[in-house]
Amino acid sequence: MSQTISEGVELWICEREAIYLKCLSLWVVIFDLPQNPQQAVLRAFRAL
Repeated sequence: MSQTISEGVELWICEREAIYLKCLSLWVVIFDLPQNPQQAVLRAFRAL
């Protein structure tokens, strides 16, 4: 399942409940899926 959250950023959630954030051809994988997906996105941007 894919959801575009902003221009050039796609949020992917796979069957393993991991979040794949595709941002400018860079993949960030978050295996700890929080209850609020926005927190995961913010965490991913902090990790970049």
